Amino acid sequence: MRIKVQEHGKPDRDYYNQFAEFQFRYNSEEILQSILYPHIFKEYNDLTFVLVNDKENDMECEKKFAWATHSKFWRNGRSFKSGREDYYNKCCKDILNGIIQKESSKDIKGWIKYIKEEFNY
Repeated sequence: MRIKVQEHGKPDRDYYNQFAEFQFRYNSEEILQSILYPHIFKEYNDLTFVLVNDKENDMECEKKFAWATHSKFWRNGRSFKSGREDYYNKCCKDILNGIIQKESSKDIKGWIKYIKEEFNY
């Protein structure tokens, strides 16, 4: 299936993911989702969609998946206004350890192992 990527007005804002990594510039007058998804389709040829959780509003599960897989376009709440050098590597272990403490250690370790194997991470 081919998605037509529509070009938007002059970019005037930077998109940073939850890991403070610059991804692209966009026009702030547009709704971000109308730019983000076409940008992803333009940048990648193959996409895999994963149902992370079947419960409503389980942000811990979403956060766990995003940090374990370093999900490039994920944002959790307010976005960064500028980059932070090596933020992901500096925070990842602490974030994942914090999540592990909230859940069964056996379950989360198996889950992360599965993600790494399944997605060659």
